[in-house]
Amino acid sequence: MALTKIGKEGITGISNSANATAITISADEEVTIPNQPFFFCGPSANATMSNSTSVLTQIAFDTETIDRGGNFASNLFTAPVTGTYLLHFQARVDSVDIAALYYYFYIDTSNRNYQSIMSPHWASDPEYNHFAITAIADMDANDTATVKYQQYQGTDNHATIIGADLRYTHFSGYLLG
Repeated sequence: MALTKIGKEGITGISNSANATAITISADEEVTIPNQPFFFCGPSANATMSNSTSVLTQIAFDTETIDRGGNFASNLFTAPVTGTYLLHFQARVDSVDIAALYYYFYIDTSNRNYQSIMSPHWASDPEYNHFAITAIADMDANDTATVKYQQYQGTDNHATIIGADLRYTHFSGYLLG
């Protein structure tokens, strides 16, 4: 490990090899780790939800805004190293069907699942609803994470996951350490 340029400006680089700076600390003690794995993606189009009594459906995240490290592909994040990851998913769902027994979303990882369930017991179908899951996940190298949903019963092809706008529906992850 090598330190570079220590002075009144602070440590401007720490590297584990002569070829790359792994950590930069500014004079104001701001730390950047330019190669820390991180992804942020969303669906490119709306997706109509189908009802099912047993099948979980994977959400298509085909628009990558950020994929530092190239670890996200085909709707799936693959952990490049063993560590603790912050994973977050949120979705706007329009035309939620009150005839459904429940809506179930989860982040599926190799080690465990992180879940959100909602039972729509309202007087009428709401125009839209919001679902979100945030998890701190223990992942080993090559473990995977994806997002799935299930609409249990109710009207088929009624509810819609809003895509093409990352303000509403997205999936992200970051290696914490």
